[in-house]
Amino acid sequence: MPDTPEPTRFPGGAMGLGPNNTYCLEITGEPADQFSSVPTRAAPCSGSNWMFFRRSGDIYTNTVYDLCLAPDASGTKVHAWKCSWRNDQQWVAVGNKFVQSIKPGLCMTVAPLQANQEITLTPCSQGDDPTQTVDTWHIGFLS
Repeated sequence: MPDTPEPTRFPGGAMGLGPNNTYCLEITGEPADQFSSVPTRAAPCSGSNWMFFRRSGDIYTNTVYDLCLAPDASGTKVHAWKCSWRNDQQWVAVGNKFVQSIKPGLCMTVAPLQANQEITLTPCSQGDDPTQTVDTWHIGFLS
């Protein structure tokens, strides 16, 4: 009988993506100014500052760069913006899915589940869907 692989270990503050936290959510860089954003992607969990988040209410903040997650201008991709603390930067965990609070039928999705895949917003699926599994258990609260 083959050994069951251990779940990916990732540092506190990382958002695990997929079953067993196959990848982590990573911000791809810093926005050019307060009015622009940068994409997010699935990446191997390395513990880089671009993967470090804290929670304040329903807003998840990359505290190193003061960036918050929100939909891009088209509303179909998850980008990182300078934190404005508005409703579009709020997220709600529903089971193992991460739902955009102002668009409650849309879930954070990584499809296909692979490295460097952009994080998108798609209709929430029924039941378990590995492309919509997000683990925020390791994210602490801002004080």
